[in-house]
Amino acid sequence: MSLLESEHCLGLFFDTMWNVRSMFFVDGFNLYHAMDRNPAYRKYKWLNLSALAEDLLVGRDETVAQVLYFTAYCTWDHGKKQRHKQYVEALTKYGVHVVPGKFSPVTKRFNKHTMRITDMAPVVTELSVLPDEITFQTNEEKRTDVNLATKIVDYAYQDKYDHAYIVSADGDIAPAIEVAQSRFPHKKFTAVIPIGLSGQYICKICDFNVMKIEERHLQKSQLPDPVVINASRSICKPSLWT
Repeated sequence: MSLLESEHCLGLFFDTMWNVRSMFFVDGFNLYHAMDRNPAYRKYKWLNLSALAEDLLVGRDETVAQVLYFTAYCTWDHGKKQRHKQYVEALTKYGVHVVPGKFSPVTKRFNKHTMRITDMAPVVTELSVLPDEITFQTNEEKRTDVNLATKIVDYAYQDKYDHAYIVSADGDIAPAIEVAQSRFPHKKFTAVIPIGLSGQYICKICDFNVMKIEERHLQKSQLPDPVVINASRSICKPSLWT
């Protein structure tokens, strides 16, 4: 083996040795609603999570091992469900791994004396016409947070990542991060806060290793329109997302 070949092999060895495997855990609804609540950001919903992950890497020695997208399809709105399914198909074309949850029907109560009115409660013009308590049916997302938390811990035990980026402002995920940190103190955890959100608790749990998604990240990380799936199928960005 020549000197040049030896140096090349040695370089490959050290590149592999010091490569940091980064994994992105994306709370799909947390990210989606952060964009949807501000009309200025709704045009960025056609978001390429793989490209976003590459853009957010902090270390020169890091590579994206995997991007996991945690979400669920609504069952009560056919149009929303179809747009969501098209988006998921587009993401999988770019290597994103989708972890599905589900929505389940639930019964909720509203008590007018506590003034706790949610956007799912009946709409009325006068609070005085309400009875003391109202019971109503709605749908609630299930499993997404649990799936995300489980994967953070499970993949830490399987040693699938060195650096976990948690794309969410939801503090409910924090206990899973704490468990993984306590068992694997050499692994790094970074909170990636969706645009417009704060996520103070999850930022604290991640030892204030924090990144905030900005509009420039969304601009740079859009899927092509259309996304070519194969020779006979392409997917266009939904017209409502423009």
